[in-house]
Amino acid sequence: MKKLAAVREHLLTSVLNLDAEKMHTFAEGGTITSYEGDTESFRVTYEANVVLADYAGDPTALYLIFVEWLKAHNPTSPTDALRFDVDILDEEKVDLGFQVELTEDWLVETDDDGRRLTLTPEPNHDADSLTGFTDTELG
Repeated sequence: MKKLAAVREHLLTSVLNLDAEKMHTFAEGGTITSYEGDTESFRVTYEANVVLADYAGDPTALYLIFVEWLKAHNPTSPTDALRFDVDILDEEKVDLGFQVELTEDWLVETDDDGRRLTLTPEPNHDADSLTGFTDTELG
């Protein structure tokens, strides 16, 4: 769930100054697809959920930041991939939830040091955008 962690970090470090304690992120409905042949590489697909409790900012600014991240890091998503729910709490605050299907393609490579899992970058990938957690050593 590297992309889910990355979108959370992206939102928290945005100009909106969101409160981490009021942001809940989780994944549902995940699937793992293995590739045929001699490769151990696989794809992880899941519905990412981001919920902001007691949000008092402008929702459209939040939509923009989320859409920009999605275009860069999950570019194969359909144009209407980002869904949302809003619970109006009072005149100033809402609970706002986003849902989007994310995919992560994992490459499994074997060398003299063992196996390594690498999250394959998207075509328009920024090397620092997934918070540096793209490789996992399996030993």
